[in-house]
Amino acid sequence: MELSSFKNIYIHIGYPKTGTTWFKKYYYPNISNAQILYIDDFEYSAVPNNEYFILKSKLETNKENLIIVSHKFSGLENFKWDNGYFRFFFISNIYKLFPTAKVILFIRNQTDFIASAYSSYLTHGGTYTFKQLFKKGKLSDGRMFSFEYLNYFELIKTYSDYFGTSNLSVFIYEDFLNNNKAFINNFTEKFKFNINVNYIVFSKYNEKLKVHLATFYRFSNYFKKKGVQPKICVINLPWLFKWLNKTSSIKINKYKIWGKYLDNNEILGTELINYIENYYKESNKKLIKDYNLNAITKYKYPI
Repeated sequence: MELSSFKNIYIHIGYPKTGTTWFKKYYYPNISNAQILYIDDFEYSAVPNNEYFILKSKLETNKENLIIVSHKFSGLENFKWDNGYFRFFFISNIYKLFPTAKVILFIRNQTDFIASAYSSYLTHGGTYTFKQLFKKGKLSDGRMFSFEYLNYFELIKTYSDYFGTSNLSVFIYEDFLNNNKAFINNFTEKFKFNINVNYIVFSKYNEKLKVHLATFYRFSNYFKKKGVQPKICVINLPWLFKWLNKTSSIKINKYKIWGKYLDNNEILGTELINYIENYYKESNKKLIKDYNLNAITKYKYPI
């Protein structure tokens, strides 16, 4: 690999629900002075005793910047946390290939994050409510999900240990959400990317499902064996709701017939919200103390 030809190498650690898909779809591909790599540009195995992580795509050595972006770098592999195994797999292997890289990370209020993730759970085949999963202990068993996954302090510390604190840029997703054009102007200037921001599409790519569509999704998932676990399959009729997929749901979710968008209280309930707020308040305080992320108080992160 001819990495020396790149002036800068950036690793975008793509937490789900923090705009990563938007950056992948509308922003990064339009940067003229950067080559963009995604997880499909790598061949890898995270199977213990058979681990490897190989870049299979050719590098464009005429570009000034190299940007590598993936949701998986935050530590989930096919919705599995596995007690942090995948996070250290990706971090260690990324570092081996790109030891001089600079890291870009977006964080989001954990309560909003988990509530927003419920829509993804449904669109990927889930059948339970998050309140049911919480009571069953499935939100913290370390397999499908773990609250540790959203301990931003631990993630930042881990990446800092590998790449150095000075090479880590942490952004608040809510800043982007509240004024995306101003945010992107500042983001572009900070990293000196060549892109005409006037032609960027700023429409929101992923939104929470509306109440009645979420109910319909749960119903349809009972007839699909495949999907994110845990789930229930009454009978496997995958062709029955084949038309209901990620692309179609984004379009039809805008229709008024589906009612209002799901809100945090409906998805999580008081007991789970209280648990989330208690779980993250100490680690979020460390974000302020050790990394000066005072902006999280503005957006009511658990403190």
